[in-house]
Amino acid sequence: MKNYLKNIALFNRERISINHKILIIGRGRWSQIITNELNSNFPNIEKIFVFSSKFKQEKSKSKKIIFTNSLAFLKKQNIKYIIIANKNSDHFKYVKLFLKNKNHILCEKPLVVTKNKLLNLEGRIKKNKCFLMISMQFFYAFYFNFINKNLIKNRKIKKIIIDWFDKKNEKRKGIIKNHDLKINFIEDIFYHVYSVLYQLANIKEYSFKQKPLREESRIIVNFFTNNKIETILNSSRNYTRRIRVIKIYFSNKDCLFLNFSKDSNIKAKLNDKTIRIPPVLMSKTIKYQLYFFLKQRKNDKKIELNNFLNLKNFFKNLYLLKEKL
Repeated sequence: MKNYLKNIALFNRERISINHKILIIGRGRWSQIITNELNSNFPNIEKIFVFSSKFKQEKSKSKKIIFTNSLAFLKKQNIKYIIIANKNSDHFKYVKLFLKNKNHILCEKPLVVTKNKLLNLEGRIKKNKCFLMISMQFFYAFYFNFINKNLIKNRKIKKIIIDWFDKKNEKRKGIIKNHDLKINFIEDIFYHVYSVLYQLANIKEYSFKQKPLREESRIIVNFFTNNKIETILNSSRNYTRRIRVIKIYFSNKDCLFLNFSKDSNIKAKLNDKTIRIPPVLMSKTIKYQLYFFLKQRKNDKKIELNNFLNLKNFFKNLYLLKEKL
């Protein structure tokens, strides 16, 4: 448990040192969630600016939060850290804008770009000596590290089944979760699937030989991971309830069941025997992602797993998937 406990201790000890000005692009659900997480976990942040061209003259109850519709006003504020959380179709537009300004960026997924634009982004990042991180918060789900070390690491995986269901018009943190119907649901959740399986079983390679199958309200994707592990993804954005479940079958006929539908109540069973996960590991992942984004500096030698420069393999797999959608 050493590394992930060290990261949790680091967060608890050093979050008070985060004192930046931060800009959030967007006014929707994710913008509100991020603002709340910043307010709750980083008491010494200087200011949180929230930008939307649709703002009129809105005031915040908090003196730290400033709503604005003026990019000209923001240019005068000397803000280094930008979080892009507006509509999906505008993500790339604002990534380009703020990379040009040499800002450090955390962009909500998905980042819809062509292969040529990906290469262009890499060049801009290196030239401007800034960094771009993609919001893939399951890289910070430390309970997966615990499960990997204690239940998976030395076992040979034969098959994986993932159930990823969202409830229609579901309220999350008091806000209705609206899906962007212009984005294929499988493409959207692949960001999560990739980061979850990477943390659980060090899975980095995907091969897609079949097109997704539709079965009533579900979409089923059959594929192989790490070239040999049969993997099935069952998904829906219009299910009766929210489900995040993974079943892992091992070559020795053992079976691991994981239910992480709730961050604060992760359930794990090995061959129907309940596995206790330390409560300290069952916590919201967004606050950790924000912390490790805000502590990054341009000369840091260690870059995070969700840093764009670490995601070449992810995007390669994503484009293989998109060919089948």
